[in-house]
Amino acid sequence: MLVVVGVGNSMAGDDSIGLALAEALDKLEEIHSLIRVEIVGNRLLDLMPLICSEPDSEKILVVDSAHIEQSCVLLRITPDSEHLHDVRASHDISLIQVLQICASLCPREIYLLLVKGERFDVGTSCISSESAQRGAYCLTEALRTVLGEHLDYDLLRHRINSLLLPYLCSESS
Repeated sequence: MLVVVGVGNSMAGDDSIGLALAEALDKLEEIHSLIRVEIVGNRLLDLMPLICSEPDSEKILVVDSAHIEQSCVLLRITPDSEHLHDVRASHDISLIQVLQICASLCPREIYLLLVKGERFDVGTSCISSESAQRGAYCLTEALRTVLGEHLDYDLLRHRINSLLLPYLCSESS
């Protein structure tokens, strides 16, 4: 089983994309035999016991937003992933450091999906439509990479996009 973990700050605009994607994914009951969803928010130290105490999961996918050039980046985290120090999530490098510690302590495949955010306005509890669409696409492609061909990923992307509608900023936001 794959555990998908949503990370982010629900009151900082696009920083909540990881949370919104995880919550949308959790509403899709037909995937619960393959995927379990957890929400950590911005409590990064809660990742360690969550990742290390998952007896039924061989793979963990952590989803967060980031200030990056690409639309998204899927990284395989290992204890010695030196190339990761160039990637900064919106809250800082500590997420990668926590995941590297988890990788050194727990025999799991750990992946980090970083989705490019546009707006990180503190006090804003909605995400931009561009980030939502980008996030749905990136999440389904990450799932395809991590899980293989077990799902109809085009249908999954469409369903995630529709479930993200309540999280979107209105035109006046």
